[in-house]
Amino acid sequence: MNMNTTSVSNSAPIEATITLGKDVSAMEIVRKDSSTARSGGISTLPKGSSVEICGSGFNERTYKVRCDDRFFFVFQQDLHHWASRVNMA
Repeated sequence: MNMNTTSVSNSAPIEATITLGKDVSAMEIVRKDSSTARSGGISTLPKGSSVEICGSGFNERTYKVRCDDRFFFVFQQDLHHWASRVNMA
């Protein structure tokens, strides 16, 4: 998957839901048109946020997640600590 353009759907299937126990850095996915998107700026998803894992990210070390109806790429290692707190869909 190319980090600069990717497909984003508002109805992306949810693989798991995590409540973040710490702030997590994320790269926002910004919609270009109805079917493609581009990578946006770096953001921080705050501790206590509910994050839905929606699939693979732009490489094997990232996930595509949804938080507050916005999509982001996050590093898997930043979420693995919270794996015991994951609610599988």
